[in-house]
Amino acid sequence: MLTSQSLALAAAGRVPAPDRYNFQISERFGFKYYQITKCGCSFAKVLINQLDGRAPNAEPIKRVWSTGGPPAFVIVRNPIDRFMSLYFDKIFRGPSHIGRLFLTRGLVDRNALSADDHHNNCLHSLGWINSTIDGHNEVKPNFHWRPQVMRLHKVSKLDVHILTLDGLSWQLPYLLRDTCPKIGEIMKHVGFRNRSPKPIAPDQIVSQKLKRQISRIYAADERVYAEASRHWAQIGTGLGHHGQDIKQTARGWLVTDRQASGDHIQRSGEQG
Repeated sequence: MLTSQSLALAAAGRVPAPDRYNFQISERFGFKYYQITKCGCSFAKVLINQLDGRAPNAEPIKRVWSTGGPPAFVIVRNPIDRFMSLYFDKIFRGPSHIGRLFLTRGLVDRNALSADDHHNNCLHSLGWINSTIDGHNEVKPNFHWRPQVMRLHKVSKLDVHILTLDGLSWQLPYLLRDTCPKIGEIMKHVGFRNRSPKPIAPDQIVSQKLKRQISRIYAADERVYAEASRHWAQIGTGLGHHGQDIKQTARGWLVTDRQASGDHIQRSGEQG
C-alpha cells in the first residue's frame, strides 16, 4: 500500500503536503527509506549501512526524492507497541533528556516494581503526552511520541510503500525482491537493534484502560496501521505468512470516510 493511496492517511491530513521530501537512501541499491522514530529506525539504519558497506552507526546518506527509481518505504507500528517501547526505552529508566523530562514532572516512579506501578506510570505519562499533542502544553511533542501520521503526512502525496514493523521480516524482502534479492539474509545477520530492558512483561501492564487511552490519543495512527496490516495480510496469505487482518469497525470506517470526503478522497474497493 502506498502513502498516496492510503485513505486513513488522507483523512488525517489537514494541510498541503510537499511534492518531494528527504529520504535516507541506499547508495548501492537505490531504494529509499523514510524514518519514523520508535518504528524500527535503528534497525533500518544499520541495515542500509550494512548493505552499502559502511559502519553500522554511520550517519545516513539522504537525498531529495519525488518519484521514480527503486522503491521507497516507511515503517509503521502498532501504537500500543510503540508507546510501550517508548516507556521502557526512554521514559522509565532512560538517562536521556526525555527520561528527565518525565521524572522532574513527577509523572514516573523510577522505583516501580509491580505491574500496577508501571501501569500508573504509563497512564500519567500518556496524560501529559496528550497535552503536548493537543497544544494545551508549553512543551511541544517530541518526535519519540509524536503521532506517526504527523511524519507520514510529509510523504502522503508520494508513492511510498507502507510496511508494518511486525511484518517487516518478510514484507521488506518481498518489496525489494528485484532491487536487492539477498536482503532477507542480511536482515537476519543484522538482527534486532535498540532493544530496551524490560523489568516486567508489557502484556502485564497493558490493560483495557491503557489500550483505550492510547487509542484515543493515537486514533489516526491506529487507522493507518490497521489499513496497512489488512493490505499486507492479503499479500502474505499467498506467500505463507499469516499477518494480521485487522478489521476496522463500521463506525471507524464511517469516521474515516467522512474525513476523507472532506479532502475530496473517495474510497474504492473496500468493504466496511
